[in-house]
Amino acid sequence: MAGTVPPPNGQGAPSDEQPAQPPAEKVSYWRAAQPAQPAPARPAPSAQHPEGNLRTRLLLAGFGAVVTVVTIALLQTGLGLLFPRAPSPTLPAVIRITSPPVAASPSASVAPSTVFDDIQLAGTGNRLATFTTPDGATAIADINHTGNGSFTVNAVADTGEETLLVTATGGYTGNVLFDQGSTHSVAMSVETDGAWSITIRHVSRARVWNGSGRLTGMGDDVVLITPRPTTETTIAAVHSGRAGFVVIGYSEAGVVAVVDEVGPADVGARLAAGTFALEVLSDGEWSLTAP
Repeated sequence: MAGTVPPPNGQGAPSDEQPAQPPAEKVSYWRAAQPAQPAPARPAPSAQHPEGNLRTRLLLAGFGAVVTVVTIALLQTGLGLLFPRAPSPTLPAVIRITSPPVAASPSASVAPSTVFDDIQLAGTGNRLATFTTPDGATAIADINHTGNGSFTVNAVADTGEETLLVTATGGYTGNVLFDQGSTHSVAMSVETDGAWSITIRHVSRARVWNGSGRLTGMGDDVVLITPRPTTETTIAAVHSGRAGFVVIGYSEAGVVAVVDEVGPADVGARLAAGTFALEVLSDGEWSLTAP
């Protein structure tokens, strides 16, 4: 609630019982309450010392500039107190997926020490299936399930930490990304009552999109973009599934959600310059179309 501006010199509000006073001259609250004093008489200019006249004019001009600056500052301060500005709204932070950023582009030349042959895992029912990949290798898991009940797959790191890759009910087919940060997985923890298979591949073996035209898919997938877009690109994203539809873009700048929708969708989205990989999370058919 706005406060009442106090009168100058800290005086209280006039009482209603006091006789009316003639209107006083309006005086700024920021001006001293002293009566105006006559300005001292300026000495007459001397014809013998013209430089003194110039010095006097310069001093007076400088003094006038200082008085002007001080007056403007006082007025700005007073107006700020009388009419305080509303606080600036807090802008939301840029939304980012909590996955760690990719350390290096999988679409670039891959160090030979991180490339590995495909690894096949298969079974029925619950199982902790171990495997070995080189340190620093980013991988994709091609996962299939033919059971009717719940199906959960977690990647287990060498530290014992688990990362959820898939949770579904009934049949499932999809490609998911893992170990894209500093995590190094050594096993897959599978919980199901049906048959399943997992093929682990180096990320360089994911399918490739050139960033133009129409890209289509079904369910979860991982796609590399070659060549990388040099500028921000607008794409159309279409989804026919009933659950979430998320497209995650990976670039050297970090990881960002390009699309985040639920159910059927037909939306526009933007790919950041330098995006080299997309991770699609979906339960149905989808497409991405770029100019």
